[in-house]
Formats: sequence, structure tokens, C-alpha cells
Amino acid sequence: PSCGRAGGYFGASAEGDTMKKVVFLTLAVLLAFGSLGVLGGCKMEEEPCEHVFVGSGTQEDPYLVGNEEDFRHIGCSPYSARGNHFLLTADLSYGNTDPFQPIARFSGVFDGDGHTIHLTYAYRNAVLSRVAVFDILQSATVKDTDFEVYLESTGPLYATAAGIAIDLDGGGLISGCSVSGSIKATGGQAYAAGLVDTVTEGRVVGCVSTAEVTAVTVGDLITNEDAADRGFAAACGLFETLTGAAESCYFAGKLSAGQEIPPEAADSDDVHTLIEAGVAGKYYHREDRAYDCEMKSCFYLDSAAEYGVHETGEGLTPQAEAVSGEEMRSEAFTQALNAGGNYFVMIPDGWPMPAR
Repeated sequence: PSCGRAGGYFGASAEGDTMKKVVFLTLAVLLAFGSLGVLGGCKMEEEPCEHVFVGSGTQEDPYLVGNEEDFRHIGCSPYSARGNHFLLTADLSYGNTDPFQPIARFSGVFDGDGHTIHLTYAYRNAVLSRVAVFDILQSATVKDTDFEVYLESTGPLYATAAGIAIDLDGGGLISGCSVSGSIKATGGQAYAAGLVDTVTEGRVVGCVSTAEVTAVTVGDLITNEDAADRGFAAACGLFETLTGAAESCYFAGKLSAGQEIPPEAADSDDVHTLIEAGVAGKYYHREDRAYDCEMKSCFYLDSAAEYGVHETGEGLTPQAEAVSGEEMRSEAFTQALNAGGNYFVMIPDGWPMPAR
């Protein structure tokens, strides 16, 4: 399906993201005073725990993550601190009978060592919902991990869902990772991304998403002063917002931005904004941050979207190229992904996958 008209991000890009953060902070304050329940499935503060890992957490002797219980505790104090190293030693699997709890904040180094994390997680909140494997990656590194995820985020006001993380900040890095499965956000303002919702200050390198990414806007709880928007839905192949850096990444899944209009609003003249972007919804440089903002050698499946980036900031030229499925399975495409380094290997009769 084609995308709706431009706009809807609360107006200009920087102001739009500021508004989103103000809303999130307001809700966090309400949470602290008991006015709201759990935010997005993630607990707002790091919890101390008595879990004991094998290893000492150094690069030479990392904490070993050998089962689901180990992984649940990488976000607990003191393990989530910056500089702690973790090594995944086996595939993990979470389901409805073995519930998954998103990691609220992580600042260490997580090496998946080529293993896969399988998980199913759905969360609904009365106001706002944020769903991903990690909520906030602050100065963290996540690398060489395959994520097979089936995620659903539902919140009448805001709903956000992403394959790996909601926010990558503080100079963090995600590299050599893949995402498959499905990612869905449903809300007044709905944002869904194949890898990361917002790369604030950080880098994503050599990653791929083949997930089905869906965003659905419902009702008229959000209004935009500059437009007659009743709701907003953005389904983005890799990122909803990129103000950091992305290199040698591609999207080869499906995108869908839709709307559910309540019966009482069926005759309204208001318009939903629907966006389907192959790589990113927004790509711009924030004046309040001093760091590289770039998009290099990024690609998306041409049947997934009509364009790679919905909104680009002044002075930036995104490298977001549409490629056919046949081309993606060619050696030439693998070489294009590896223009800046040895990031991918060609898989016979399949998509290029991260080199490890």
C-alpha cells in the first residue's frame, strides 16, 4: 500500500522528538507516583539481584549467559553497569509459558556469538507501551546476535515496538545482528521499527531485518496543531528515527501502516498519517548533539516501500537504495554491503547474513 501524506511528527523533526520525550518523562513521573502501571513492560529502575553468573565480567572472562534465567538478569544492578561483558553460550527461547521481561536499561557489552534469541512478547498499557528486547541501550554494545521475535505493543496514547531496542544512545553500538519474525505497534501514535526505534547517539553496523513490521493507529486521542491528523502510524524497516549513524544495513521484510477507525468517527473528515519507510522514518542531525550523523550503504526491499527515508534533515543525503529480492540474493549485493568492511557473507539461495 502507498503511504499517506507527509507530516505528522508533531511538526519539525527536532521539536517532534522533544515533544515525544516530554510525554515519556511526564508519564514516568506519573509512574513514580503510582498513577500508572508498568511502562512498556520494562521496570523504570535497575533492580539489584542475587543472581550469580559464571565469569567475572571482563573482556577476557565475560559473564556467561547459558540459559533464559541468566539473560533475564543482565539488566539488573550491578551487572548492567558500563564495561561489564556478557557472552551468550546457547540459543534461548521464551514463550507464553516462560515469560520474557524486556531489559529496561543496559550499558554493558553483549556478545551473542552467533546464537539466536527466540521470544514472544505482547504488552498492553492503559496509556503508553514500549516493547523491544532492550528498552534503553546506554553506551552499550550488542553484537553478533540473531533475534527471532514476535512482539506486540498496544497503548491508546503511544505504542512503540522495535526488534532490538527502543533507544540507542550514549555512543552505543549494535553490530552483526539480525532480526526476524514480526513487530507490531497499535495506538493513537504507533511506531514500529525492524531494528531500533530511535538511534539518538550511536552506530548500527552490518545488521539486517527480515521481520514483518506493522503500525496501526486507532482512535483520535492524538491531535496535531499543524494538521487535522486524528492518528499517526509509522512502519519503518530499520529505524523510526536516526540521528546517529547507520552503515551497511538492509531491510528485506514487509511493511504495513494502517488505521482502525472507531464507528463514532467514521464520518469524520480528519486524516490519519500513514508512513511506510524502507530504512528510516526520520534522518536528521540534532544541533544539541556533537557526533557523526550519517547513513551509508543502507538498502531496502523495493516491494516493501516506495521510498527509503520519509523525512531528511537539511544538508544530509541518505544512502538508502531500493533493491529487488533477486538482486539481494546476488554476490554483487553482498559486495555492496561490504563496501566499508567485511560485514556480510553470502548464503546460498538466501539473504546475505552478518559475517561472524
